[in-house]
Amino acid sequence: MQAIYRFSEKYIEPVTDHWAIRSVSPLATEVVKLIAVKVFLGYLGSCYLINSCCSSKKIIYNAIVLAPFQEEFVFRWILLRGMRWTQLNYNHVYTYFSSHSGQSGHMHGVMEFVQRRGNQKLFRIRSTALIFALAHLVGDYPDKLSGGAQFVRSFMGGIVYGHLVEKYDSLAPAILSHGIHNTFTLASRYSPESMKSLLFVCSILNRLVSYLLTKF
Repeated sequence: MQAIYRFSEKYIEPVTDHWAIRSVSPLATEVVKLIAVKVFLGYLGSCYLINSCCSSKKIIYNAIVLAPFQEEFVFRWILLRGMRWTQLNYNHVYTYFSSHSGQSGHMHGVMEFVQRRGNQKLFRIRSTALIFALAHLVGDYPDKLSGGAQFVRSFMGGIVYGHLVEKYDSLAPAILSHGIHNTFTLASRYSPESMKSLLFVCSILNRLVSYLLTKF
């Protein structure tokens, strides 16, 4: 056993602790997660939507796989993470200057409120959710009520997806939840009226369960 420990300490640990391995490992893990999500969503669409409510493979792929990947990459990977990076650097700068310069009690209290991690997290999640919802208003809606309903649904979805990315530090859970929601939405579009209410409830439950997963 001692020989195994010495071998591991001399040959294995230097490799696994190398900065290049530590950098590549999280990226490789994320890629595997994304591939698994893509396969699952594709299987979900091909098994439960094709020939049952929608026969176009292109429509199904765009709605269930392509749209969630594209939207989550833009709004959660670029915007959300970009805001987190900006806030993190702001915190470093504020800590440095506050330790080298005096501030009034009122100003110091305001800056501490802005700097709190919980406040910053909620700000970036809600901001990106708002931009996400506004982006979904681009298009033709039969009336203002339909556009308003779409805005609310997209905003709540953005909140849920943002919390998922913050909780698990990965796009995969957000894309999975987004894709399942789009599955129910697409199915309700091509389903008879008797099924629409059930599918709507399922889409709400999907987001509710997704949000609850961020609390445990």
